[in-house]
Amino acid sequence: MKRSVTLLLILMLCTLLPAFSQEYEDLYDMVVPTQYDSLSLRGSLGSSDALRFNVPFDGSAVQFRLGTTAGYRYIHQQLESTLSITANTSFELGTASNEINIWTPTLYYKSYSLDLAGNPGFIFASGSGAEISISNTGSVDVPIFAGIGVGRLYSITDIHIASLKLRHLGLSTDPQTVRNTTEQMRLKTEKTNPMVENTAELYNQYYRELAAIMGASGREIEVVHIDHSQ
Repeated sequence: MKRSVTLLLILMLCTLLPAFSQEYEDLYDMVVPTQYDSLSLRGSLGSSDALRFNVPFDGSAVQFRLGTTAGYRYIHQQLESTLSITANTSFELGTASNEINIWTPTLYYKSYSLDLAGNPGFIFASGSGAEISISNTGSVDVPIFAGIGVGRLYSITDIHIASLKLRHLGLSTDPQTVRNTTEQMRLKTEKTNPMVENTAELYNQYYRELAAIMGASGREIEVVHIDHSQ
């Protein structure tokens, strides 16, 4: 019996998927411009400690170490280009050694403005793995890669998730509502990212806007629940 039910579900999915795909096919190449950044700070001396003192009782010199690590991320998505930067910096000052390290594991830029014999193309540049070390010796290592290509990949996951949310709540699933809902979903990080005194209010405002766009004003709690469901 269980095998028969499973087979039936698979057949239903295979039957509905083509129609589902065709209904929102015009939305598949949508790009939502967004821009946000984030910064994190923590101690880098083990267990997130930022300052350590060592006071010997044998009369030798007092020793200290001050160390911090900062992580920065920047995303700028435009209609025809993408820029992402992830940088990490560590700073250490003490009686034994002084050192500054700057790592850039990801520095990536891609532009889709290239025309290759009438075909849509793109150019990209990447500085993945760059490292600058400032210490007693010092070193700079900045590998840079670049290239060109044809075509463009789009993620359609959010489009289908938006449609499923609307269906679950019994709301309109016309293409324009799905588009508007998808745009709001893709702006979530930008809208909830700013550093403010009350972060909860950013999320409250985001879900109020999302509910209104979906046509579910007054049902914000339901929207939050479905947004965090498995």
